[in-house]
This record gives sequence, structure tokens and C-alpha cells, in this order.
Amino acid sequence: MHIVRNALAIALSCLASAQSLAQQPVVRAELDSMNILVGGQVGLNVTVSVAKGVECHVLQLPDTLSAQVEVVEAQKPDTIENGDLTEYVRRYMVTSFDTGLHYVGPIPVAVTNDSLRLYTPEFALSVMNPFQNMAVNQEGVNVIYDINSAEDAPFQWRELLYYWPWALAAVILAGLVYLGIFLWKKYGRKKTETEKKAELPSEPCEVTALRNLERIRSEKRWMRNQVKEFYTDLTETLRKYLSSRYDIQTKESTSAEIMSQLKLIMRDEREEADRLAEILELADLVKFAKMEPLADENDKAIADAELFVNNTTEAAKRKEAERKTSESEPTVNVTINETEKENA
Repeated sequence: MHIVRNALAIALSCLASAQSLAQQPVVRAELDSMNILVGGQVGLNVTVSVAKGVECHVLQLPDTLSAQVEVVEAQKPDTIENGDLTEYVRRYMVTSFDTGLHYVGPIPVAVTNDSLRLYTPEFALSVMNPFQNMAVNQEGVNVIYDINSAEDAPFQWRELLYYWPWALAAVILAGLVYLGIFLWKKYGRKKTETEKKAELPSEPCEVTALRNLERIRSEKRWMRNQVKEFYTDLTETLRKYLSSRYDIQTKESTSAEIMSQLKLIMRDEREEADRLAEILELADLVKFAKMEPLADENDKAIADAELFVNNTTEAAKRKEAERKTSESEPTVNVTINETEKENA
């Protein structure tokens, strides 16, 4: 009876000890791999298991676990309920730049509500040199040999088959470029000449100018507060007339530049040159100085423009008639002289 009592007491004591051990916090530190190359990274999983209801504050590992092992990244912690236990899991990425087997001693990772500090178990990390298995010379020393030079391979014609699509594309492209240049020279140039012919006026320049001036007069744009537009249209008509009549550049020229070109051309038409200069000067004041001329001045401007076109047209016709007369006079004289010789 006494023996049975002792055995029962021993069994109860062992059961209580086992239950007490089961409720003790447990810390695990597990590497994804114990072997890495220099500068490589490996995952480290730290797990703290405590009984349910036990409050536990998980600490973050320091940046340096040992003199050779460093923490690169710390991920967010996670909590897992596993039966009667609560597991706090946190993953780290560690690295090392020194070869060899490095031991990481116990590191505090958590504190329980009864101020119990929990430490990781000791673990080891093996860091290897990727060039460790180099060639060995006769003295048994690791040696890094230079890169072998390229070998001269014999030429084979079938190697050109790889490039035939590119060669064909280059030939086709060159043919298209040549065809484009040929067609442009053959048809493009003719088209340009046709367009130039189409741009030639189909009526005398004075007829076009007088018709436009009559239109401008009938519109009376200055009566609708469009004085600037009126003078712009007026001067544009005169510019086109001058360009056609005297073959001068007026499109991009200022009024002063136009008068400078006409200085020699109209040296025998001083009055008309002054009339044109007065019109252009008034138009510049309206367009650029915002001058407001009187209605009579607007009427006079359009009348002077019509008079200028008519007078210069008559002058041009007289000059043309004089030129034709001067060209025909030598022929008449020669004919008279030959007749006198025959009579003699």
C-alpha cells in the first residue's frame, strides 16, 4: 500500500512538471538555408510560442546580429492561434559579406507580462566564396586565369543565309527610294510647273486691281468701325498690282522698302510715286499707330488708289508703244537706204 502511494505521487509530480513545461514560452529561429554566397540574402523566421492569455511584447531584431551577419529587411509581424498556444511570427532577411561559418548567439526577441525576457537559440550561417573552387596550380594555390582568346572559325557560306532577309529588305528599300526619286523628277516637277502656270493671272493686273478697289469702295468698311481692315485690304490690292506691274517683291516688304524699289522704276512718274507714298503712309498710321482718319480721307485714299492704277497703266502703255516704235525704226531706215541704193 505504501509503495502504491509513492508511485501515484511520483506520477502526479511528473504530470504537473510536464504541464508546466508545456506552458513555458518557446522561441525558434530558423534559416531558409544555412549556406549562402558572399553578399547573398537568406530568410530568417523567428517564432515565439506562448500559452493563450499570456501577454507578450515581441521585440524587433537589431540591424546587426553579429560582427559578420546583418539584417537587411524586417517584415511585419504576424500572430497565429495554434490550439492552446499563441505564436508570434516575424520574418527577416539577413546577409553577410565575410566568408566562413558565423554563429549568432542568443538575441532577445520578446518580453512576457511577468517581465520574462525570451531569447533566440544559437544558430549558424555558412557564407561561401563563389570563386572558392578555382583552378589550383602546382603549388596548390588557387589561381584566377585570364579569359581564353577567341578561336578563328572557318568561313562557311551557309552562314550568309541568316542575313538574306535583311539584304533583301535593303534592296527593296533602295528600289523604292530610287522609284520615288524617279517619279518625283518625272511628274512632280511637271506638276510644279503646271501650278506655276495656274498662278499666272488670266487678266491684266490693272483690271484685277480696279475691280478690287471698286469692291472695297462699295463695302465702306470704315463706316462699320473696320478702318484697319479697310486699309489692310486697300494696301494688299496695291501691293499685288505693284508686284505684277513692276515685277518687284512686295509681299514681305515694308512701305519704305517698296518705295525704295520704285525709286528708279518710277523716276519719270514722280507725281504718281508721291501719291502712292501718301496712301501707304496713311495706311501705316492706321494699322500701327491706331490713327482714326476722317471719312473724307478714306474716300480720298480709295480715289487716289484708283487714279494711281489708271495713270500708271497709261504710262506703262505709252512706254510699251515707245519701245515698239524704237525697235521698228531701224528696220524702216534700212529699208529706205536700200531703196535709195537701188534707184541710184
